[in-house]
Amino acid sequence: MIIEQLMIDTEIYINGHVTATFRTLYESLREQRQLITRKYKQAENDFYSQTILAAEVKK
Repeated sequence: MIIEQLMIDTEIYINGHVTATFRTLYESLREQRQLITRKYKQAENDFYSQTILAAEVKK
């Protein structure tokens, strides 16, 4: 019973930590995307930019 509770608590901790890490990576990706879009305005509506935006995972 104690081992089972420890495993559950560990999974909750790991899932929370991984979620925070993905959130940080997503924010960094979004910032880089905005920087590139501002630098290359013509990229806003091209096929490749639209493909990247379509593949983005919404939270």
